[in-house]
Amino acid sequence: MAGECDLALADLIHRAQSGDCKCQFELALRFKGGNGVPLSAEKAASWLKLASDQSYAPAQARLGWCYAEGYGVQQSWHDAIKWYRWAAEKNDSFAQYHLGRAYARGDGVPQSWENAAKWWGRAADREDVDAQALLGKCYEEGAGVAQSWDEAINWYRRAAMGAKIAPLPVFYVKSAW
Repeated sequence: MAGECDLALADLIHRAQSGDCKCQFELALRFKGGNGVPLSAEKAASWLKLASDQSYAPAQARLGWCYAEGYGVQQSWHDAIKWYRWAAEKNDSFAQYHLGRAYARGDGVPQSWENAAKWWGRAADREDVDAQALLGKCYEEGAGVAQSWDEAINWYRRAAMGAKIAPLPVFYVKSAW
C-alpha cells in the first residue's frame, strides 16, 4: 500500500489534486506520519475521504479508523462501520480486522461473537496475524464458533509464524492507525 504512489512530494500533491486515489492515499499517510509534510489529522482524513469516495478500499478502511477514533473528523461509529464494511467487502484485511473488533466490543453494531469471528476469519485468511490470533482465541473459548482446540492451535500457530520481528511503520500498527 504505502509507496504505491512513490513520487517526489510536488508530483505526489499534483497527482493527488488531479484525482489519483492512490496518490491521495499516500498523501494522507504522509500527513498522518509527518513524512515530508507537517502532521495534520484533518488533512490526513480529508485526503482519505477523497480517495474513499473513489472506492479505494485501503483509504476506506483507514477512514473508518479515523471515524472510530475521532482522528481528524468528528467521532462517529455509524460512519466508522460504514467505511469499514465497504472496505471489508472489498477484502481489505485492515477493515475486516477492525469490523470484527467492532462486533466483539459492540462498537456501533450489536455485539456479536459470530460476526466478530466471521470478519476475523476473513482477515486471517488474508494473513492478518492479529486476526489469526483473535480467531484462535475464539476457537479456544467457543466464542462465535464451535469450540475446537485443534482450530485454536492452528490459528495461534499461523499467527506466530506470520508475526514480524521488526517493528512495522506507524500506519500499519493497528493500535496506531
